Amino acid sequence: MKTVAMLAVLWALPVIVLAQDGYTLVKKPVVPELEPGQVEVIEFFWYGCGHCNRFEPYLNSWLERLPEHVVFRRMPAVLSEGWIPHGMAYFVSAQLDRLDTLHSRMFAEIHDSRKGLSTEKSLRKFYAAHGVDSSAFKRSYHSDAVQEQLEAAVLLGKRLGITAVPTMTVNGKYRVSARTAGSAEEILDVVNRLIRKEAALSRQDTEQ
Repeated sequence: MKTVAMLAVLWALPVIVLAQDGYTLVKKPVVPELEPGQVEVIEFFWYGCGHCNRFEPYLNSWLERLPEHVVFRRMPAVLSEGWIPHGMAYFVSAQLDRLDTLHSRMFAEIHDSRKGLSTEKSLRKFYAAHGVDSSAFKRSYHSDAVQEQLEAAVLLGKRLGITAVPTMTVNGKYRVSARTAGSAEEILDVVNRLIRKEAALSRQDTEQ
């Protein structure tokens, strides 16, 4: 599979970490295309990660109070070959317009029901149990669109220096994890601070 070959190359690239107060700086920022005043926040996760599963309630509560100028995206991290099926599953759910229900159910199935869902066969059964026709799942899973989205996620994660999950990035410039922030709960405190910082910088740029 082309994706696996590309992953092998990307995982071999060096990652440089610059320590800061509660976050690390991305060496070469990945500047998002945004409207003036907007701030982008990305959460990198893996369905098989227990820390990500425990972080979900905090994240969902935070999302309920998200300011309008914040553009939030979830992004599956793919830090090893074994993470590929879960990354593909996320993009399959998005393509089938089922993320609203299946994202949380993937976590529950893996961590509460103790099902790995780490193969195409097990994922097909999971989707079928939630009303997705097996042929529709197979077409989506093997589609060029899902492959391209997965490869883009891998590349973005590497460019942003993602080495652990959950990790959140702000405007492609700052990386925040439990390791840098102190705990999963404190990730969001640091992210909020960085959002305010980036919003203020954007206002200054607009006024000049």
